[in-house]
Amino acid sequence: MLLLGFEFVGGAQGRSRSILDWLGIVARDLGFVLPFAAFAAGCRLHGVLGQRGAADALRAGLVAGVTAYLLVAVAEPLAQHAALVEDGAIASVSRPFGPETPAGILRNIRYVEENPPADGNYSLSVDHTERTPPEWLRVMLHTPIVFAAFAVVNTFIGLWSGQLTSGLPPPVRRNARLGAAWLGGVAFWALLAWSTFYARDWTATSGTLATWSPLALPLAEAVALWAWARLAHANAAR
Repeated sequence: MLLLGFEFVGGAQGRSRSILDWLGIVARDLGFVLPFAAFAAGCRLHGVLGQRGAADALRAGLVAGVTAYLLVAVAEPLAQHAALVEDGAIASVSRPFGPETPAGILRNIRYVEENPPADGNYSLSVDHTERTPPEWLRVMLHTPIVFAAFAVVNTFIGLWSGQLTSGLPPPVRRNARLGAAWLGGVAFWALLAWSTFYARDWTATSGTLATWSPLALPLAEAVALWAWARLAHANAAR
């Protein structure tokens, strides 16, 4: 709701929003929130299933990740493109590669790699997609996939955080789980925003590496929690 509130106040680039605009906004915001909400799903799975929750956590993470991917990579760009076409704000000559879905982005990458700007001047302007640096297009292509992968990892972070904190008093348990969620979620988002900052030199920076590298932190957290949980379970079984 907070994200939608910002959108309502911010406007739509000087034009009134249509139902297609709002469908795209809702799809994008839901796709953004789902991977972070996967942590709570993992905690809940531990509360219901205990030690047997790993397979269900994997399924829940995959559902959240695939849903988030489809919302962000497919539904949002299709709705946005349809809204702009309906409003007359764009024409095929200004968006020759179509909606910024994975298929459209791949068409754009192939075109720019085969037809680099003769003057060497790339551009991030949406009105000159034929000049978009291929590495920035790879950022656009991989970001929804990374969020989907984060949803799976975050579900396991929630599962193992729930296991490790289940014996704590409620206030301490809540704070410990919030700390784990913030470490994995907020740090991941901050690193991703920094590493894929649009103003970087995307003719010299690998878009694929920049997009995937922030996932290392939640992966490291998940592995550490898994090892800690196994050690705690082994000690409890003695």
